[in-house]
Amino acid sequence: MEKAPSTLFAIFVPINNNDGTKIDEWKLEDIRKELGNRFKGTTQFPQKEAHAIGMWVYKELPHIDNIEIYATVTNEPDAISFFKNYGREIAQRFQQESVFILALPVSSVS
Repeated sequence: MEKAPSTLFAIFVPINNNDGTKIDEWKLEDIRKELGNRFKGTTQFPQKEAHAIGMWVYKELPHIDNIEIYATVTNEPDAISFFKNYGREIAQRFQQESVFILALPVSSVS
């Protein structure tokens, strides 16, 4: 039986609050736990191990964020709906206008 196509979802989460203070580590770990439990696995790319910087423009002003990325691959049919809602939830938790979530079709070679 052929597997349904899979999608890689990557959530780009700031690790600093808007005032520049660090977001509590447990809040970041909650994302890993929630995605891991929901999709039976996720990969967290902690900023302390691989420096990631995001740049975005809001009201015509550039902003720079230190970020962590959480990646999950799934073929669940309701995943897009889940990530749209989850992105809004994370944005509220972290007091952000929005959180960038990338969705890419993928195939496994192993």
